Amino acid sequence: MTRRSILLAAGLALLGPGLPKLALPRSEAATHAPVLPSQILLEEALWRDEILGDVNGAIRGYQSLLETRNLPNRVQAEALYHLAFALSLKGNPDKAVEILIRVVDDFPGLEPFAQYASQGIRILSPNAAKRRRQWQHDETTRIGDLSIALDGALSRADTTESIGILHELAESIEVMSSQMPTGSERTGWESRAGTLDGIHRLLRDGKPDEARTVWNQAGLPQFLSRRDGLFEPEDFSAWIVERRDAFARALQRGDVAAMTAAAEPLHRFASLMGDRIAESAARQYARFLGDALTLVETLGRQGRFPEARAQLRWTDRVLDRSYGAYRLQVPGMATFPQPLRPDLVRLLTGIETALERLDDPKPEEPPGPPLAWSIDQLRTLLPTVTDAPARQRLGQWASDFGSAQSAIEAGQPERARKILQTYEF
Repeated sequence: MTRRSILLAAGLALLGPGLPKLALPRSEAATHAPVLPSQILLEEALWRDEILGDVNGAIRGYQSLLETRNLPNRVQAEALYHLAFALSLKGNPDKAVEILIRVVDDFPGLEPFAQYASQGIRILSPNAAKRRRQWQHDETTRIGDLSIALDGALSRADTTESIGILHELAESIEVMSSQMPTGSERTGWESRAGTLDGIHRLLRDGKPDEARTVWNQAGLPQFLSRRDGLFEPEDFSAWIVERRDAFARALQRGDVAAMTAAAEPLHRFASLMGDRIAESAARQYARFLGDALTLVETLGRQGRFPEARAQLRWTDRVLDRSYGAYRLQVPGMATFPQPLRPDLVRLLTGIETALERLDDPKPEEPPGPPLAWSIDQLRTLLPTVTDAPARQRLGQWASDFGSAQSAIEAGQPERARKILQTYEF
């Protein structure tokens, strides 16, 4: 997971009185007075990037800002950092890595951006683990979310909303195509982009019924929203996306009861990952998911469905892109009983934190405490597991965690990391 998400996890739009008090995403630089023109320009670029989803406009904004003379170091570092991730979304990870290296070299003591840039380099570099560079996978997920929204908008004959979604779809398909070599798959995406252009023209010409007919006859609802093959059997993200899809379809129908039913297991997951565990990327992810769904549900219960749909599209954008390279990968997940799986994800957040500290040459905190927390959670969980194969597998987890703990205590961090990396998300 990119550390960009930590900056974004607090960012939900405040849409009206009586709703959860969730602040708009703000730049780190903008928290310092007095406000300078450069900070305002940075805010504008971030707004395009994180709220509007206008990646091209955001890139132009960051680049224009970086041409300004005498930029404060903090503004420059933040603009470079966000520019790097925007470029990665456009299929240019090599240039993104080059910019992140510049952040680390030019601003080594400027936190949090030096630290976040270091993490980004590990994720985006050609030597990064394959599963951390599946941007095509993540953009496919994004396209699926947008297709569910567009299907609903076309069903309601909502021309304005449909055109707005089509613009976002066009950008995502452009990102998808840019990462593919010339061939039949790329040609297929380009062909579907042409069909979407035709739908756009029909809507502009005031022909929503014909646009809906073309959308259905081309098979786009089924093709664009497909999830088959996107997730490995051990990836808990498949469970989350399945329930997000059910929630989105219920919202498109205006069915508040179905929205609540679809969100309920996701709220349980977010609660499970709550205050009792160490701060981690997985906890940030779960907290953002729970808070975002709560806001959308609140709007739906108030009958404010257009706002609810707009909010969900923004939420999907953050989940698909800001948490883009993230996987809730759990070893042997497919072989564990379904009710046990959220507990295993929660338990492994401690391992995630321990590994992050083991990877850091100068960690601010030692890796032992989060590992000990995971061991305690496993000891609590084991007596409740009645499935014999699952108990046996968790017994192996306990043995490995204990061996890693002994290695840390013996001053052998590399050995501990080797043991624990099997359990990394």
